[in-house]
Amino acid sequence: LHVLYVPEYERAYTAAAEVVKERLPANAIVVCSVFSGALYYSTSMPALVYDTLTPEEFARYDELARKGGRPIYAVIFDIEEEEVLKVRCPGAWNRIASVRNIGIWQRQ
Repeated sequence: LHVLYVPEYERAYTAAAEVVKERLPANAIVVCSVFSGALYYSTSMPALVYDTLTPEEFARYDELARKGGRPIYAVIFDIEEEEVLKVRCPGAWNRIASVRNIGIWQRQ
Protein backbone atom coordinates (compact mmCIF):
# COMPACT_ATOMS: atom_id res chain seq x y z
CA LEU A 1 0.00 0.00 0.00
CA HIS A 2 2.99 2.34 0.14
CA VAL A 3 2.50 3.04 -3.55
CA LEU A 4 -0.55 5.08 -2.54
CA TYR A 5 1.74 7.51 -0.69
CA VAL A 6 3.84 8.34 -3.78
CA PRO A 7 1.86 11.43 -4.84
CA GLU A 8 2.23 12.92 -1.36
CA TYR A 9 5.97 12.18 -1.25
CA GLU A 10 6.46 13.72 -4.69
CA ARG A 11 4.74 16.95 -3.66
CA ALA A 12 7.69 17.63 -1.36
CA TYR A 13 9.87 18.29 -4.41
CA THR A 14 7.46 20.89 -5.78
CA ALA A 15 6.99 22.56 -2.41
CA ALA A 16 10.74 22.71 -1.76
CA ALA A 17 11.37 24.10 -5.26
CA GLU A 18 8.94 26.93 -4.52
CA VAL A 19 10.80 27.78 -1.30
CA VAL A 20 14.11 27.68 -3.18
CA LYS A 21 12.79 30.15 -5.77
CA GLU A 22 11.43 32.45 -3.04
CA ARG A 23 14.35 32.34 -0.58
CA LEU A 24 17.56 31.75 -2.54
CA PRO A 25 19.24 34.41 -4.65
CA ALA A 26 19.21 33.77 -8.39
CA ASN A 27 23.01 33.43 -8.48
CA ALA A 28 23.10 30.67 -5.84
CA ILE A 29 24.93 27.40 -6.36
CA VAL A 30 22.96 24.53 -4.86
CA VAL A 31 24.56 21.44 -3.36
CA CYS A 32 22.17 18.52 -3.81
CA SER A 33 21.75 15.06 -5.28
CA VAL A 34 18.26 13.62 -4.95
CA PHE A 35 16.81 17.13 -5.42
CA SER A 36 18.87 17.88 -8.56
CA GLY A 37 16.09 17.01 -11.00
CA ALA A 38 13.57 19.25 -9.27
CA LEU A 39 16.18 22.03 -9.18
CA TYR A 40 16.88 21.62 -12.90
CA TYR A 41 13.25 21.70 -13.96
CA SER A 42 12.06 24.37 -11.50
CA THR A 43 14.89 26.93 -11.42
CA SER A 44 17.86 28.18 -13.42
CA MET A 45 20.27 27.58 -10.53
CA PRO A 46 23.21 25.24 -11.07
CA ALA A 47 23.47 22.06 -9.04
CA LEU A 48 26.70 20.95 -7.43
CA VAL A 49 25.97 17.24 -7.06
CA TYR A 50 27.72 16.14 -3.90
CA ASP A 51 27.82 12.37 -4.21
CA THR A 52 31.12 12.34 -6.11
CA LEU A 53 32.79 15.26 -4.29
CA THR A 54 35.68 14.92 -1.91
CA PRO A 55 36.06 17.49 0.87
CA GLU A 56 39.07 18.91 -0.99
CA GLU A 57 37.08 19.34 -4.20
CA PHE A 58 34.27 21.02 -2.33
CA ALA A 59 36.75 23.41 -0.69
CA ARG A 60 37.95 24.39 -4.17
CA TYR A 61 34.38 25.02 -5.37
CA ASP A 62 33.64 26.95 -2.19
CA GLU A 63 36.64 29.21 -2.73
CA LEU A 64 35.77 29.82 -6.38
CA ALA A 65 32.15 30.60 -5.48
CA ARG A 66 33.22 33.09 -2.81
CA LYS A 67 35.60 34.82 -5.21
CA GLY A 68 32.82 35.00 -7.79
CA GLY A 69 30.27 36.37 -5.33
CA ARG A 70 28.09 33.27 -5.61
CA PRO A 71 26.53 32.00 -2.39
CA ILE A 72 26.32 28.27 -1.77
CA TYR A 73 23.23 26.57 -0.42
CA ALA A 74 22.31 22.92 0.06
CA VAL A 75 18.89 21.41 -0.56
CA ILE A 76 18.98 17.95 0.92
CA PHE A 77 16.75 15.35 2.47
CA ASP A 78 17.17 14.67 6.18
CA ILE A 79 18.82 11.32 5.43
CA GLU A 80 21.50 13.10 3.36
CA GLU A 81 22.53 15.61 6.04
CA GLU A 82 25.35 13.62 7.64
CA GLU A 83 27.03 12.78 4.36
CA VAL A 84 26.68 16.26 2.89
CA LEU A 85 27.24 18.59 5.82
CA LYS A 86 29.90 16.61 7.67
CA VAL A 87 31.60 14.27 5.20
CA ARG A 88 31.57 15.64 1.65
CA CYS A 89 31.00 19.37 2.18
CA PRO A 90 32.15 20.03 5.74
CA GLY A 91 32.04 23.45 7.28
CA ALA A 92 29.61 25.93 8.74
CA TRP A 93 26.04 25.51 7.49
CA ASN A 94 22.86 27.11 8.78
CA ARG A 95 19.40 25.65 8.13
CA ILE A 96 17.24 28.45 6.75
CA ALA A 97 14.10 26.50 5.88
CA SER A 98 12.48 23.09 5.93
CA VAL A 99 9.86 21.56 3.68
CA ARG A 100 8.67 18.24 5.03
CA ASN A 101 11.82 16.11 5.14
CA ILE A 102 13.90 18.44 2.96
CA GLY A 103 16.24 20.96 4.56
CA ILE A 104 17.49 24.13 2.90
CA TRP A 105 20.90 25.12 4.22
CA GLN A 106 23.04 28.21 3.72
CA ARG A 107 26.82 28.00 3.67
CA GLN A 108 28.34 30.44 6.17
